[in-house]
Amino acid sequence: TDYDNLADRTRMLLVRLNTPSLLEKCDWFAVVDDDTYVNTAGVVAKASLLDASGLHYMGQTCDVRGSTAGYGFVHMVHGSFKLIS
Repeated sequence: TDYDNLADRTRMLLVRLNTPSLLEKCDWFAVVDDDTYVNTAGVVAKASLLDASGLHYMGQTCDVRGSTAGYGFVHMVHGSFKLIS
């Protein structure tokens, strides 16, 4: 696995999800690592308490400097599960 470019790949995935056609169909997006168990009932219960029209993301955050794609500084959610509105 290419961990050197993980921040860039995660950012590009989120950019691809942020399209008008998907935003019309989905209130929330979950990005989950392939080796992660997700309690979907718990996620639905938590998300139902929040206004999906606002900006939210859940997960551990970290700052990445010197990104290989030239962004310089990236503030990102890191971890095996990310929930984004």
